[in-house]
Order: sequence, then structure tokens, then C-alpha cells
Amino acid sequence: MTRVLRAGVRRPAAYVRVVASSGTANLGDGIREVALPLLAAAITRDTLLVGGLTACAYAPWLLLSMPIGALVDRGRPELFLFGAGAARCVLLTVLSVDLLAGDRSLVLLYCVAFLLGVGEAAYDNASQSLIPRVVADEDLEKANGALVTAERLGEDLAGPAVGGVLFTVSTALPFVVNAVTLGLGTALVAGVRTPPPAGDGARPVRGLLRDAGAGMRWLWRADLVRGVI
Repeated sequence: MTRVLRAGVRRPAAYVRVVASSGTANLGDGIREVALPLLAAAITRDTLLVGGLTACAYAPWLLLSMPIGALVDRGRPELFLFGAGAARCVLLTVLSVDLLAGDRSLVLLYCVAFLLGVGEAAYDNASQSLIPRVVADEDLEKANGALVTAERLGEDLAGPAVGGVLFTVSTALPFVVNAVTLGLGTALVAGVRTPPPAGDGARPVRGLLRDAGAGMRWLWRADLVRGVI
């Protein structure tokens, strides 16, 4: 990250905030991704319901990521990032209070998992859209690399390990920590400001769907990107 900043990032303070915000939030996401199925397995022995919860959590990425991405690109990504982070923090707080009170509702768990997936898709889309607005074009490749590194370290490496340990202490603790990490991540971008794209926000919903469709067609033709996904 230091090398990227020295390379000439246009707005280093904003850049550091975005990367730190995404890394912190994704650490919490990794914790939750391990804790959710463990919690479901503690509620029911039905393997279909346990597996269905994981599918429910990832369904928003499959169904809504393109429309969400098109919507984020029309406005100011930091607002979507802030809103998605705050909303997920509230959802996790509700779930944590419910667990601490001794209630274990599988229906609530499914609803929360889906809504958290929607928020995660919006948060990550906004983070990726925000980077080009706070970094000079010549530094974009390095900045995106730093962002992806922070996300993967948090969500795929550190988060799952921490989540498993926290769940052995308390079923509610992973979700409390996830709420805290999201709160910190959201606070980090509270001061970031970017101008809205001229005229983008005024386009009708039909244009939004057209943009999402164009993104899907591009992805379908991009063999290399589709293979990575």
C-alpha cells in the first residue's frame, strides 16, 4: 500500500480510507460466513436447510449484483457504501440481540442472511466503484490490487479462522464482532466525498436494466473474467 501511495495517488487520504474500510468490513464478512452455517447447524440437523442458508446468503450476488452495480455507477459510491454498511450493522445487531436473548429462529436467520447478502453486494460494488474516483488513472491498477488484497485477506484468510474461534466462545459473538467491524468500516468512509456523475442519476429505471443487461452480456463474452469468477 505504501508503494501505491508513493506512486502518486491523487487523494491518498480517501484512498487509504476506502481500502481500510473494505478490508475491515470483509474481515467481518469472513467471520460471518463461517458462523452462519454453524449457527444453522446448531438450530437444525436438516442438512438441506443448513446448505440452503449458505445459498440464500449468496443469492443476492447472482440475482442483484449487476443491477446494484449499475445503480452505484449512477451516483456517489460512498453513499451506497455508507448506507449498505449502516444497514448491515443494524441487521447484525438485531440478530445478535435475538441470540443473546436465547431465541434461535431459522426463518429470521434466512431473512437476515439474504438481506446481508444484498448489503454486501452493494458495499463491495461501491468500494470498487469508489477507487477510480479517488485515484489517478495511472495508479488504478495498483490501487485495485491493494483493494482486492485487503478484501481477500479479510474475507478468505483471517475472517473464517477468527469466526470459528469466536463461535466456540459464544454463538452471538461472531455477529457482534461483525457488527463492530462494519461500524468501523462505515465510519472510515464517512468523510469521503465525490461529485455525482453528470446526468446519470436522472435516467429512468429502464436505462438501469439496460445497463445491467449490458454488463451481463460483457461478462458472458469475457471468457477470462468469467473463468476467474
